[in-house]
Amino acid sequence: RYLKGLGLDVYVVAVGSSDPQDKANWIKNHIEKGYNDILFLDDSPKNVNAVRKLKQKYPNIKMDARVVNYD
Repeated sequence: RYLKGLGLDVYVVAVGSSDPQDKANWIKNHIEKGYNDILFLDDSPKNVNAVRKLKQKYPNIKMDARVVNYD
């Protein structure tokens, strides 16, 4: 609902873990499959920071990782 309210038509993936590195690894795997335009929204700064670190390893991808409040 939150994303649709922003006008975004995307799919949401539940990684099944609260470990920030697991979330970053899921995205890393998709970058290595060829994805190069990534938007990561999460209410946990730890998760967002883990994903942002990927930009250092993959500087040529378009990535936006933000902490959001889902209220």
